[in-house]
Amino acid sequence: MAAERAGEIARLKANDPELKEVRWIRAGVGNEEVARLAEGLDGNTVLQTVRLGGNAKLTDVDRLIAAVGRSGVVYVLLHATGVGAEKVREMDAVCATNEERREAAEQAGVSLGAYLGMDAVEEEEEPEDAPVEQAAAEEAPELNQWLEACGLGKYVAVMVANHITFDTLPQLDDATLSMVGLTADEMAVFRQVRLRVAVCLG
Repeated sequence: MAAERAGEIARLKANDPELKEVRWIRAGVGNEEVARLAEGLDGNTVLQTVRLGGNAKLTDVDRLIAAVGRSGVVYVLLHATGVGAEKVREMDAVCATNEERREAAEQAGVSLGAYLGMDAVEEEEEPEDAPVEQAAAEEAPELNQWLEACGLGKYVAVMVANHITFDTLPQLDDATLSMVGLTADEMAVFRQVRLRVAVCLG
């Protein structure tokens, strides 16, 4: 069962269009495994339901709440867990917001990822957007150089569009990086870059 859950987390990271529900009911999972679920879920726009009922060892869902807020999940089942009522209400509120976003995206006739700006990275990788990337690289050469050096050059255009400069790199938090489109693995790489830039800027 643990291997199945690890497989589901990998599918979440890949935004698998077939994975719309995670069912870990009475699976004996605790805080550590749910934290890994949160990491896989962060930025996923396909998954809609997470069922975690009956996992008494589960007490901490702070990371899951944050990840759900940056995803398309509209329902998280937490009954018969060790999670407090206040956190359950907080999760419900985040899910309600996500449901409103899904409805707004549907009314606008676009994918949830496009509505939330999460599809921007894929669009930038298409050939017709190459001039945009080139213009951004020319506009912010130092930012471009640092990002290219760590394999994150594809984010130059979206960072420039969001008024992110080389000087402001050290101030970027994970929420901003998620908005820009970085995956969890890319964020880990970026943290190292952020430290080097901070040292460089003194």
